[in-house]
Amino acid sequence: MTATHYRSCPLCEAACGVAIDVDGDHIIAVEAGVDAPPPESIRLDGLTMPAFANAHSHAFHRALRGRTHAGQGSFWTWRELMYAVADRLDLANADPATVIPAAQQALVKWQRKAESPLSSTDLTIAARVLVRTCEGILNDATQGV
Repeated sequence: MTATHYRSCPLCEAACGVAIDVDGDHIIAVEAGVDAPPPESIRLDGLTMPAFANAHSHAFHRALRGRTHAGQGSFWTWRELMYAVADRLDLANADPATVIPAAQQALVKWQRKAESPLSSTDLTIAARVLVRTCEGILNDATQGV
């Protein structure tokens, strides 16, 4: 079954929208810069975690795309933008009401992958790491760390 999900971006000032077309468990298309939710789309509230896409420590570079070449910027102006975006991605300062449901959903997904006899060895190892990561996020979020 194909469905369109809609999420407004919390990282940019314009609050642009993103439409994500999915077929079952697979993302089949992503459209950025959507001004309003498409008709009959499913609105995604809270934190949206696209699996490995934001797992890297330089995830903030995605938020900086197209924003660092305006005007006569320098390394220092880029650095200020980078730290401003990195601060927004800081889970330590995120609202637990947003983090907890997203981490619970990710935990269930990765537990299934880690326990599936159909998963490859590499996927099982990666899934176990992500399970522990989600458990740590949930622990910190529920204890107010």
